[in-house]
Amino acid sequence: KKVEQFGESINRPSLLKALKLLERQIMQIKNRDKYLFYREWNKFDDSQESSKMLYMLLSFPQNARIKNRNVTALCWNTKFEDLFAAGFGNYEFPKSKEEKGDLEDKGDDTNETGFIYVFSIKNNYYPEVKYKTDSGVLCLDFHPKDYCLLVAGLYDGTVCVFDISKKSKYPFMTSDIRTQKHMDPVWQIKWYTFDNEPDEYVFYSISSDGKVKRWSFKKSKSQFETEEVIVLKYTDALQEESKPHMIGEEEANNTQENANLTMEGSNKDKQDEALAFGNAGGMCFDFNPHKGFEHFFVVGTEEGRIYLCSTKHREHSILNYEGHSMGCYSVSWNPFHPKVFGSCSADWTIKIWHYKAFAPLIVYDMQSAIGDLSWSPWCSTIFATVNVSGDIKFFDLNRARKAPLEPKRYKDTAINHIAFNKNEFVFITGNDRGKVHLWKMAEPLRVTVDKKELEEKEKEKKAAEANKNSL
Repeated sequence: KKVEQFGESINRPSLLKALKLLERQIMQIKNRDKYLFYREWNKFDDSQESSKMLYMLLSFPQNARIKNRNVTALCWNTKFEDLFAAGFGNYEFPKSKEEKGDLEDKGDDTNETGFIYVFSIKNNYYPEVKYKTDSGVLCLDFHPKDYCLLVAGLYDGTVCVFDISKKSKYPFMTSDIRTQKHMDPVWQIKWYTFDNEPDEYVFYSISSDGKVKRWSFKKSKSQFETEEVIVLKYTDALQEESKPHMIGEEEANNTQENANLTMEGSNKDKQDEALAFGNAGGMCFDFNPHKGFEHFFVVGTEEGRIYLCSTKHREHSILNYEGHSMGCYSVSWNPFHPKVFGSCSADWTIKIWHYKAFAPLIVYDMQSAIGDLSWSPWCSTIFATVNVSGDIKFFDLNRARKAPLEPKRYKDTAINHIAFNKNEFVFITGNDRGKVHLWKMAEPLRVTVDKKELEEKEKEKKAAEANKNSL
């Protein structure tokens, strides 16, 4: 009678596991050709798709609750090659209920809350894990060793840590006023696993309030320990811009008095401007992944400045670069070369830098704002970018330094982020309509050309033609 009265619970773990496996099988049967294409690339060389350099495999559907949000963060899991996390928020300022208008739901909190979805390639219909945050999500990062830990930075300045292996819908660690959380949006967050204690977890964050903070915690404790690593001063950029340029002696003697008056007025204006602005807004940063350079990290700001900093030298930067004329959206170290990094900006340019040179080595003008830049994990000279026009562009510094290899446009929708999978030849992109897409690459986009081999082949070909003509 008890069984007939209450029935079998649908939330039983064994039944949920069976339903999840069944759902995965249904989706893999539905997308059979795409999954074969994902796993066995060489079998499709004779098909029509072999002519494409890029092929979109799967589209992860948008939920009705995130239709007015952007994809603001993407990151792959460090252990499971099919698992990735997507953060949803909004890059615009939150709207008040009066600004939403009469046609929209006044109680809708679309622009205030955010979501974190953990998807698996095995099932593109529904996420494996879902979290709802009090503010929009702006950045995510999986721990390199403890693959279950996911840290997030939010629009309201909060940082929180989730454990995706647990069933809880809430983070087990969250910053607050007591732990000196950021006062502005957290734009970038990164785990740091070097020189730490075995049971200590450390990550860094950067915010528009101009501060780079170090956060540490232990699982046995339920509170963060916070430390300010560096405060980006807007006055540093003004001082560099106000430095006098080298001119001729005659011109210097003739214009000395005017220059002194001009410098006094400009210095006064710049001091007033520095007092008005205060700290420089931080937008992005990246740690050097190479042995011996782990303490170096580069920082990009809202003003376009780029700084080289170190965890060993606190409170000031080591080098200042020319940077960009507008906000720097992304900086990324080359995974094969410890002294090279790239940056992209809203000023339509991509720049490749040597960390000891103040000016960029290579500059690309892309005619639209660049949203993100990511180096290929398989080749040292290949990197990819996405922009607000909906373009996905691959560059190979070895083959062509002036133009991209394969531009790909998708429905004129602004693409915000790109992330490569380190185990498979695929990558994901997220756009401003809340959609995530999985792409597959052909061999020319993941392997560069060996010029010496090409030259040898050309010589052999010419020698064979000469022998044929002589005969």
